[in-house]
Amino acid sequence: AQFEKLRTVNGELHMLGKHLDGYRRAFTDFVDFDMSPDGLKGVKQKSTCQSNGPAFTKVDTSDDSALLVSHFLPRNGDGSHAMMVVSCDDPHDRATKTHWVTFRADDYEVASVDGAGKAEMARGADGSYSFPIRSNAAMLVIARCRK
Repeated sequence: AQFEKLRTVNGELHMLGKHLDGYRRAFTDFVDFDMSPDGLKGVKQKSTCQSNGPAFTKVDTSDDSALLVSHFLPRNGDGSHAMMVVSCDDPHDRATKTHWVTFRADDYEVASVDGAGKAEMARGADGSYSFPIRSNAAMLVIARCRK
């Protein structure tokens, strides 16, 4: 049973990793970890209410569940950006839920990828984006300058 779980996770990491190869991590925010069951014990970084980077802003969940949000810059200088969002609300995998992540990426075209391949996002009338994410899952969002 454990082998199948590891095989699934390994496949998801390979799927996300091939899209992240062209980027380097700039920084990571701990969003809404004050509400997390384990908080930030032993971590020397404070929780924030939302994540803001050079391309992606106002990154948060509608239910204030804990997220890790890493912002990435391109290695080749093409002006694109990437953001990895990881849902961290259930570290002990006891009660999986679905959360809605919202963000803005003004002046960019965005595409998302989850561990299974391409994932869908919704675009709001106000220009914001949103997507569902399950507990303990990850989503990679790529932003490219609009032409």
